[in-house]
Amino acid sequence: MNETIIVVGAGQAGSWSALIIRAEGFHGRVILIGEEPYPPYERPPLSKKLLVTDENFEQAILHGKNHYADQRIELRLGCRVDRIDRTERQIRLSNSDVFSYDRLVIATGSKVKKIQLPGADLPGVYYLRNIDDSLAIRRTLASEARVVVIRGGYIGLEVAAAARARGCSVTVLESQDRVMNRVVAPEMSKFLTTLHRENGINVHTNVECAEIRSKQNSGADRAEGVASADDTFFPADAVVIGIGVSPRDGLASAAGIACDDGIIVDGLGRTNDPNVFAAGDAARQPSSLYGRRIRLESWQNAQNQAIAVGQSLCGRGVPYDAVPGF
Repeated sequence: MNETIIVVGAGQAGSWSALIIRAEGFHGRVILIGEEPYPPYERPPLSKKLLVTDENFEQAILHGKNHYADQRIELRLGCRVDRIDRTERQIRLSNSDVFSYDRLVIATGSKVKKIQLPGADLPGVYYLRNIDDSLAIRRTLASEARVVVIRGGYIGLEVAAAARARGCSVTVLESQDRVMNRVVAPEMSKFLTTLHRENGINVHTNVECAEIRSKQNSGADRAEGVASADDTFFPADAVVIGIGVSPRDGLASAAGIACDDGIIVDGLGRTNDPNVFAAGDAARQPSSLYGRRIRLESWQNAQNQAIAVGQSLCGRGVPYDAVPGF
């Protein structure tokens, strides 16, 4: 009897897992389930080309729908998995549909961290994680629009650069003493700050944001700017928040799969359940370089770890132990 492998999460990691499973010669049923209505897509263009240009979001799509059909991969979009039953080896969708699996891959990715500030839920305040977020932000980037970006990390600086390229007045507010504090050396932070300033972006460090203030616009509140702890006010037509992401490991944790700021896996991508694997942003994997488990938030890791997991599922895997880099 043919086996069924279900992949939960149709992002970079999920799509590559499914494709490699088929490319490695697996002849059973492969089901790829994604919450969003879009075919699997890459996230890097969302904060770059998709914001800078007026091109269709399809530029970010990894493969067309027909590609998955050609590979005999059942692509089920707009579906949320609510529960994993490891005893029965079943998953339950939010619409109550139930699917049985022999083996399961969890590639649920990550979610944006929400800032705890008064006014953070106002219209005109944006986070960037998916296609809809990117398109919503792009609609605000009219020439001469005022954009305030809270935090100068990857997403913050990329959004700032894109907004400036579209002629916006852009301000970056960073709470630390330098941008990209968590991931690059001081010399690189200095270089990036200088580069952004030379392109007309106002970069402020050591700024503690206290409130996103609103104004009345046709009877509805809308963000009008950000106030700092010392009551400096930075006016804005749009506020974009980029304070990082956290792993979407709740589904796995609720099923009794071992998690610790991510789904714990071995070098082959196996969890504490031998029939369940994980890959991508949601997975915490061993690293011989660091001598501990690490979780990597990059498209390279999502893709390469997913390839390793797909090979592992077909009995041809080798432990994935890449050196983190970008």
